[in-house]
Order: sequence, then structure tokens, then C-alpha cells
Amino acid sequence: MVSDIILHSDLKFLPSMLGVALWAGLAICVELIALKSIRIREILDSQPIILIKKGQIQQSALKKERLNIDDLTMLLRTNNVFAVADVDYAILEPNGDLSVLPKYNKRNVINEDINLEQIESEYFPTAIIIDGKIIMKNLKELNLDENWLNYTLSKMNVENADDVLYAEIQESGELYLQKTICKG
Repeated sequence: MVSDIILHSDLKFLPSMLGVALWAGLAICVELIALKSIRIREILDSQPIILIKKGQIQQSALKKERLNIDDLTMLLRTNNVFAVADVDYAILEPNGDLSVLPKYNKRNVINEDINLEQIESEYFPTAIIIDGKIIMKNLKELNLDENWLNYTLSKMNVENADDVLYAEIQESGELYLQKTICKG
């Protein structure tokens, strides 16, 4: 609507802008109603659809969503699942994403599964040098300073930050860096 107002000089500005404002107001009203009403939200946003249930492809759900097996396997691959046989549940979300729950024996092992002791991270991985520029805000956020950085760089045989393409603090507190290959 706005592009029509801009491109067509024969349209009157005030009535056209009133139309844009009404359209925007309608969109906001619909969103507010959807926030308050579950039934309206279901109509507007639809519901998640189970495409694989207990390891079985739900053909009726595929047909309803106008998907074929190739589409399903492609969506699975985007979730790093390369075999339908590895899937317990696959749910097509209203936004088009596919949520996948692998079968129990195909799930990733987590520390809790093998009773590993929880170790707190010293730092959140944070960039501190990008294109040779020190990100002072991030250093301060990590309670580090430029003296610490210069000392750490010298231990890594780096003369100054200008020689660094990218550097970040790892969870362990170690500094990961990649030197600049060529300047200029």
C-alpha cells in the first residue's frame, strides 16, 4: 500500500495514509485478540501436526499438509536426522519448522545420563578482538583488562591486537585466536 502511494502520484496522500493506518490497526487488533483467545489463535496460527508418531509415518497428516516422503526426509535432514527409522516423533510446527524427537537409543548422551560431575563454566564464550580491534566492552564485561589481553597475546607470540583477525575467550578461560593472514 505504501509503495503504491509513493509510486502513483495521482493517489491522494491523506486518504491513502488513512488506509495504511486502518490496515495497520486491523493487524494489531487481530494480534491482540489472538493473544487473548486460544480459539482465534488456533484459527490464525494453526496447530502443530504430528508427521511421525511412535516411529510410524502418519500418511494422513502428510496428505493434509500436502507433503510427500521426499519433503519429510528433507525436513529430517535439516535436523541432522538421516534415517526415518531413527525418529520416534516428528512434529511440523505452525511456522514450518520440524521438531524431531529421536528414538531413545538414537538420542545424544548428556552429562546427566552418565552421571558426570557438573563443572561451572568460568566464562561465556565472548569475542574480544574482531578484525584487529579490541572490543573493550566485552573485556570489561568479563572483568578483564587490556593488560591481561596484551600479556596473553605475548604468551601466544602475537605482538599486538592488529595482528589478530578474531579472538574469543572460551568457557575455560583460554583464549582462542586466529591471526590475520595479510594486512591491507
